[in-house]
Formats: sequence, structure tokens, C-alpha cells
Amino acid sequence: MLRQTDNLENIVNVILASASVETGAVLVQSEELVLSEFLDELKQNCEGVVVNSAVVLVWDYPVPMPVVRADPGKLKIILLNLINNAIKFTDAGEIRIRAWHEAQQQRMVFAVSDSGIGVAPDQLPFVFDKFWQVDAARARTLSGIGMGLYIVKAFTELLGGTVSVNSTLNKGTQFVIELPAG
Repeated sequence: MLRQTDNLENIVNVILASASVETGAVLVQSEELVLSEFLDELKQNCEGVVVNSAVVLVWDYPVPMPVVRADPGKLKIILLNLINNAIKFTDAGEIRIRAWHEAQQQRMVFAVSDSGIGVAPDQLPFVFDKFWQVDAARARTLSGIGMGLYIVKAFTELLGGTVSVNSTLNKGTQFVIELPAG
């Protein structure tokens, strides 16, 4: 029952985020953010999320990390959507969350990779489309409405960043987020 409540809450939050993006009602907050503390908190929030003991979350980021100006709320939504997506499509293996700061380029980079089912090459151009989901049979067994990656892209671009994806069927997927960190 608790898991279903969480699923419904996530769906409502995704719909609200999508509606705010489309109406232009999303405001970007800019505040000082200690990246290592932010990631430590995110890591703590994700403890216990993976129900399948055959899947392990691996966190890989240097400590300490610098203080940057960012929108922690939107960054959290971006990373949680990517992590939750990786969890949904990984039956066994590893989900790796990496983060690093590139001082020379004044950017922060986040990568979420998994050893899950992957995405077919001909489907990659559509993964950020609204309501897009992996094959219908698999999607029906999982919660979600196909808006998570759409929001990842919309929020990333709203923050002045880019998102890219690489995937190999039956080997996994990697999403890379690059955001300005001035």
C-alpha cells in the first residue's frame, strides 16, 4: 500500500511539473549549494528504494566538492527521475550515480548509468518525448506515465544545461547531465 501511495504521489508530481513547464510557470531558483552535501542527502533519500537485492546503487563523487550556484529542487527532480528510471529497468546488476565538477569549464556533470534492458538505437531519439515509454508490455508492469525523461530534459534545459543518452540493448543505459556551475 505504501509503495502504491508513493507511485501515485510521483505520478501527481510529474504531472504538476510537466504542466508548470508547459505553461512557463517554472521559476529557476539560484542558491549556494554544497554539492557533496546535496549528493549525500540524495543518497540517503535513495536508501531502501531498490527493492530487488540483485541491484546495487553505487555512488561515485569526490568529497569535498565545491560550493556552486544551482537550483537544488530542480536538480533533485532531475537526478531522482534518472535514478528511478534506472531502477525500473534494471533487474540485476549495478546503477552508478557519478558526479564531478569541471572548474575550468565552470560546470557540474552528473551521470546515471545502469546495467538494465537498454534502449534500441532506433528508439533513442524519442526517449525525451512526452509519454514515451519502453515497449508496451514492459511499461504496463511498471508504474509511470512516460513523463520522467521529458521533465529531465525540460528542467536541464531550463537550468542552461544539456542531457545526453547512450544505450545498448540488454547492456544498459547512461544519461549524462551537464549544468553550468558559475
